[in-house]
Amino acid sequence: MDDGLYKIGFRTRLGSGYGVVVLQGGRIIGGDSSSFYVGSYVIHGARFKASLQLDRHTIIPVLRSVFGVERARIELEGDILGQDALMSGSSPDAPEVSFEAVMSRLA
Repeated sequence: MDDGLYKIGFRTRLGSGYGVVVLQGGRIIGGDSSSFYVGSYVIHGARFKASLQLDRHTIIPVLRSVFGVERARIELEGDILGQDALMSGSSPDAPEVSFEAVMSRLA
């Protein structure tokens, strides 16, 4: 996967959402309509692994966090398929909520 701008779609049993992330030299930053994410990632062959901190930037009553908490550390990993990645993960801050994510390069 190259450095760049990616869209990300994610799903848990509590809901789904979409956002954008920027990958640049091992750092990942991004956000969606109510949350932002910052962290780091590594690529080993065709495997992608990231560790992120998710936090709310805007409280919108109709948009609940898909993790059920306002702040969460999340760990995700998965397979790289060209410029896309199919991942799964969890959060120690919401251990009962696992998630799936798809990341696709935009630019």
